[in-house]
Amino acid sequence: MKQLLETVLKITVIARERSDRSNLQKFMKRTRLLRQKTARNDNDWVFTIPLITIFALLIFSIQILGQTATTSITVLDPLPIFPSIPTVSGNTMAFVDYRNSIYSLYQVNLNTKQEIVASLNIGYTQPQIRISGDRVIWIGYPTTTQADVYVRNLSTSITTRITSDAAYQNFPDIQGNRVVWQDYRNTPTTNKNNADIYLYDFLTAQTKQITTNNTYQTSPSVWGNRIAWEDYRNAQTITTNADIYLYDVVTNQEVQITSNTAAQIFPDMWEDKIVWEDYRNGVGDIYMYDLTTKTERAISIFKAYKTHPVIYGNWIVWQDYRNGTTQADLYGFDLSTNQEYPIIVQGEHQDYPQLDGLNLIWLDFRSGRQDIYQAILKNNSTTSVANSDSPIPYFTLMQNYPNPFNPSTAISYQLSALSLVTLKVYDVLGREIATLVNEYQQAGTYISQFSILNLPAGRQGSQLSSGVYFYKLQAGGYSETKKMLLTK
Repeated sequence: MKQLLETVLKITVIARERSDRSNLQKFMKRTRLLRQKTARNDNDWVFTIPLITIFALLIFSIQILGQTATTSITVLDPLPIFPSIPTVSGNTMAFVDYRNSIYSLYQVNLNTKQEIVASLNIGYTQPQIRISGDRVIWIGYPTTTQADVYVRNLSTSITTRITSDAAYQNFPDIQGNRVVWQDYRNTPTTNKNNADIYLYDFLTAQTKQITTNNTYQTSPSVWGNRIAWEDYRNAQTITTNADIYLYDVVTNQEVQITSNTAAQIFPDMWEDKIVWEDYRNGVGDIYMYDLTTKTERAISIFKAYKTHPVIYGNWIVWQDYRNGTTQADLYGFDLSTNQEYPIIVQGEHQDYPQLDGLNLIWLDFRSGRQDIYQAILKNNSTTSVANSDSPIPYFTLMQNYPNPFNPSTAISYQLSALSLVTLKVYDVLGREIATLVNEYQQAGTYISQFSILNLPAGRQGSQLSSGVYFYKLQAGGYSETKKMLLTK
């Protein structure tokens, strides 16, 4: 039996998308890949890609609306639509989703799998968001000619706009009290390939320009006092010879980490280590640099194209194409055992791994949808085990539809495990109006109808006044309440 990674305690489908959206979902995926490929050639994607995405969503919305006459309330989808690249910090995952036809920020507790809306209607965002502790950052578009860095404090529920200059900011990263990003505020109209790295410190509330040369820097990563990025100052064009550079915020010193005549891209940092995607051997390999020992080492080379490496603790994980050009799997390297392991090999795309502690999350296409999966890694593990693909409990209560309503409305919810379920309606004084569900239900998606014309004796609809009412779902340890509006 192969020596596999004893890595997956449980693999979780955290967020799913309906299968009938697969065609548009593939388009969204190609859009993200196009953005990454073209970002080094021309910055025009910053405005063009959002327009393409919005246009695609508009077409899709028209198709869905056109179907509602025959499919009735199936347009009420309790599952995520086009989730962004997810991000993880400790036991909290965050992502941006387009459900209910608005871009909103969601967070999920990876222990309880309970999802809450962190911020409704944050506007169109780029696919990358990042989280560190209680802070989530993203790139938003206050205007069609400007992209700024935003931060949401999950504890205080306060959103702050970090940048406000009339330029584009991209590729944000956050760790602790520091945020970094790629910034075009100093880009002359005659040279669109001039992008700098900027830093914001929450402790000092100060913004600092990290790079000042008239070339292209991108994909910054921050950890503690250090910032690493992909730098093209030594290249003839921004398609070749990208180096990894490092800046120390305390010493104000900049260091060139790589100096070979090939491209090193997508750096990621953890403490004193940097990993990146490297093309010195003609194909994307994974390399690492140790800032303490000042040594570089190859992590995974020559086998196939590899991309988007991430590092945390002893683990380095990346997206790997060794099993086929149309199949992206997840592979990992354990620095404590100096061995490489297959983590997820499913015969489909697993994209954009994100790692914090032993929590690994990624975008997954095995079901034909764009899902978000989780795996829990173990340290010092070489025992052969079978991957477990069974979902762990994940519950969602959706907004009723229509809302406002009169006389009836539909309430949908999702269960991922057999649970005792209660769904009740209350008035603003907390008095129970109706019990819609009170029974054990299997995993699945359910829709319950609430009508003021079909209430228990003594609670006739004529006695209900216009106004706000609440409906509460309880399933296992999950509990959530939402409000709805009755209009007469």
